Amino acid sequence: MKLNLDNHNARVSAFKANRADKGLVGALKCEGGAIDLASIMVGVLVIGIIGGVIAATVFAVIPWSQDKAASQALDSVATAQSVAYTFAAGEGTSKYFSESALNTGTGLSATNEPLLQASPAIAIQLGAGDITYTAYSKSATGTVFKITSANPTTVVKMTPAEVTAAAITF
Repeated sequence: MKLNLDNHNARVSAFKANRADKGLVGALKCEGGAIDLASIMVGVLVIGIIGGVIAATVFAVIPWSQDKAASQALDSVATAQSVAYTFAAGEGTSKYFSESALNTGTGLSATNEPLLQASPAIAIQLGAGDITYTAYSKSATGTVFKITSANPTTVVKMTPAEVTAAAITF
């Protein structure tokens, strides 16, 4: 494809002449100028589409990441309970521990160190005799997840009715 440099050079010369006579604003207003209403509308439309895609992506990713953080918190609870149970079993008392015991290390004579960082979004309910537990984690989106001592690797998303029935206190 051969470019027509004569036409291009003529347009550049005309633009420079208009700019010299009328100033930059006047040169842009002339018919030979590069900016017109259609070009502006297309530019605004393209920017709007790109902004819409970015906004939709951000608003989809943020809740997803908050829910994943709540699931990760339950993984931490499962690990802490596993360690605490192992220490207790070594001392002849196979049991799980409350959230406050895991947060402070109280009752963990083998370590006496906290195994779980305190969080207002985590709740642990112990079963009879402390031989089972159910741990709950509330996401920033309001979604509640749970794990149990019977299946600590499977995170279950709870319905609002299940949350109410479990009487969870965060």
